[in-house]
Amino acid sequence: MDYTTDFKINKYKLDDEWERQPSLMQGCTQLLADAIKQKDVVDANLELKKAEKEKAIRDNPSAYGLEKATDKAVTSVVTIDKEVRELQSQFINATYEANVLKGAVNSLEHKKASLEWMSRLFLKSYFSTPSTFDQKEDVDFDRNVFDKTQHEELNKNLRIRRRVGS
Repeated sequence: MDYTTDFKINKYKLDDEWERQPSLMQGCTQLLADAIKQKDVVDANLELKKAEKEKAIRDNPSAYGLEKATDKAVTSVVTIDKEVRELQSQFINATYEANVLKGAVNSLEHKKASLEWMSRLFLKSYFSTPSTFDQKEDVDFDRNVFDKTQHEELNKNLRIRRRVGS
């Protein structure tokens, strides 16, 4: 998923944007589900490792430099254990990834709402070419003929002709 382009809307291709929206949302929610699953797996592994370390410390406190296995002492030794710290780091990273993907899903929901409003604006001709009140809709407007006529009229005026250099 490319966060820089997938969340932008091309107002000139609303039909293409609407076609892409469901697949983007499905892909993003799948990534979010995978990230949440990974976070839960790391969390379970972290809890298991903490329990194993606590049991090992309580079974043999002297091996960990403790005279007695008090709750506070056991918690301190578990907290500084290298494997526990590594799993905590993995858990923090997995939580971060899940949060980023939650934000992406939220952005896609906002994109959907924006597409709905932009479609309404399109249907009301918001993105159409502006026209003047004196132009009749049943008359074909040819820009080249207009430019040529305007140029001829301007050339009739001697002062303007000198300024333009024609």
